[in-house]
Amino acid sequence: MRKSWMHLLNQVATQRPELLLLTGDQGYGLVESFEMAHPTRFISLGLADQALAGVAAGLASEGQRVVLHAGRQGARLLPALRELLPGQSVIVVETDSNEPLPHQLPGWLLATPACPQELLASLRQLLARGEPSWLRLGPDGTQPLRGASPTVQLGQWVPLRAEAAPARTALLGSGTGLARTRPLAPQATHFSLPLWGEPAAPFQAEQIARFDELFVTREDGLADWMLRVAADAGLGGRVHPV
Repeated sequence: MRKSWMHLLNQVATQRPELLLLTGDQGYGLVESFEMAHPTRFISLGLADQALAGVAAGLASEGQRVVLHAGRQGARLLPALRELLPGQSVIVVETDSNEPLPHQLPGWLLATPACPQELLASLRQLLARGEPSWLRLGPDGTQPLRGASPTVQLGQWVPLRAEAAPARTALLGSGTGLARTRPLAPQATHFSLPLWGEPAAPFQAEQIARFDELFVTREDGLADWMLRVAADAGLGGRVHPV
């Protein structure tokens, strides 16, 4: 999804003049297209990765929409990123990581698009909302699950296909783990959850209650988060990690 990512960011940046791309040393060939298209809105700190979080926070405090490309080093920036305030619009973009997402960050939004079509919809939502956010990209070669970009809203499950008679069992996934897990529950209604995190917790109980059983993928820490949210709502017995 990294190849789709920079193309989409360039596309969105033409419509959002306040958007800045901040990056460290990401190697050759990833961010150069953005630098060429928007040279005044590209900042590289080179090998000074430890300064990324502080610079991002400073720019965001001045009203900028900052996309911080952390590559595989997102977890290393966490201690400094915890100091971001709810109104500071910084989107941390992490790639190809198998670590659980930091869903305990108060007020943060987490975006785990399952395919390139969800990536565009998720990015637009993150930029429109403005909270500190964490966007995880899957690897290149991720297969499309949809023919068009869906409507993405905070905490709302997005069906992968229309169901004539919805099943009483659901499979909910995030990121690229959803495509791999779908064959485990062929009779279930399949959903993705592109945009979640603590602000999305209040929207889950009503959706869980629609099903007798809910299987949730473990990728990105989604299953752990959903188990806790379901338990708080008295629905923990319906949720099963896969």
